[in-house]
Amino acid sequence: LLFRSTDLEKYVKEVDDRKQNLLLINKADLLTRKQRIIWAKYLLSRNISFTFFSAAKANEILEKQEELGEDYVEEKDDDDDEYNGSEEEITELDGEKVDKEILDKIKILKIEQLESLFLEKAPSNPLLPPLPGQESLLQIGLVGYPNVGKSSTINALVGAKKVSVSSTPGKTKHFQTIKLSNRVVLCDCPGLVFPNFAYNKGELVCNGVLPIDQLRDYIGPSTLVAERIPKYFLEAVYAIHIQTKSVEEGGNGEVPTAQELLVAYARARGYMTQGFGAADESRASRYILKDYVNGKLLYINSPPHMD
Repeated sequence: LLFRSTDLEKYVKEVDDRKQNLLLINKADLLTRKQRIIWAKYLLSRNISFTFFSAAKANEILEKQEELGEDYVEEKDDDDDEYNGSEEEITELDGEKVDKEILDKIKILKIEQLESLFLEKAPSNPLLPPLPGQESLLQIGLVGYPNVGKSSTINALVGAKKVSVSSTPGKTKHFQTIKLSNRVVLCDCPGLVFPNFAYNKGELVCNGVLPIDQLRDYIGPSTLVAERIPKYFLEAVYAIHIQTKSVEEGGNGEVPTAQELLVAYARARGYMTQGFGAADESRASRYILKDYVNGKLLYINSPPHMD
């Protein structure tokens, strides 16, 4: 929910009540079906209009199509294979029946479906009167934090089109409009980070909003990783042994501190500082944080007030 700006949604409605907001949940291929059902229930209960998408998966399919040409056969979704059990398994969660509405909403949309959803959600009458002799245009703006996949989504939408793509720089150098078809124009806006008092910097680093290479304070975000990813999992992924202090010794027991995690990783990889030869924690933190942001160390937030 850190990525959803309620103020922006209110502002859009204030500018023109006919404008529509859609929360595009990218990177949804990292969620299991059950996790998507839980999130869908939460978002529907709050009347938030949303859809699941994966720009990385969409671009991967496009690359395969280009490579194989006519030999390309659409693969079955892993998601469907995972749940090829009986109907009850698919339509039930914790003994409760899942509504058909939710089952429809948890599908990860393909490119064509996303485009038709945009057209479906759009106001039927044009908000801006068209220029003389031209058709009315539908403008879709993609707004969000850096690194959420705005440009990847646009690339996927544009790549699926066999028309030549013109990108027209807008008023500012970084705001660009891309013509998807004669009727639809996509606007890619720069990723903006607004000051937010509810989240600390570590949270923004772990969410991929702030660049890791320019990080000065690495302890904050590394602490979040150490708390969120279970110790046994970290040890298995990196083939390291993290020495933690027991509670009697003043440590956290099973939950390693950032320093314990970074020292174990740096020593295993041979990252040492010059001079005294201590473990290079700063270098270790960059590798671990990048793995976390890329989903190699996978952590999924649950909806509020839910374990």
